[in-house]
Amino acid sequence: METLVHVRSEEGAVTVTPHGELDQTTSSVLRGALDRALERAFVCGQPVVVNLAAVTFLNAWAIGALVTAHRQLHLGGQRLVVTNASPRFARALRATGTSRALEVRVVAWGSCSQN
Repeated sequence: METLVHVRSEEGAVTVTPHGELDQTTSSVLRGALDRALERAFVCGQPVVVNLAAVTFLNAWAIGALVTAHRQLHLGGQRLVVTNASPRFARALRATGTSRALEVRVVAWGSCSQN
């Protein structure tokens, strides 16, 4: 199964939308998309939003890519927000301690509620 990752500037943020499974094999695709998003974020002064709505599987390799992007953005004065995390993914991010560093929302970017 091919993993696609779209990067767009929209709604005051650079949005990264991966589709499918994010694991050891496909994490390089996610890393490449995050690198493109970081470039845009720094140029435009916007946060990076990773929309997990279309992700069917997420493991430590993908979480590592998110943490690396978060660190780079934080050093540059920007932030990374994970949105539309399924309850299962949100639990995994909490269990690994990742949610303490990343802003994780079970809802869409721009919504008032967050997890």
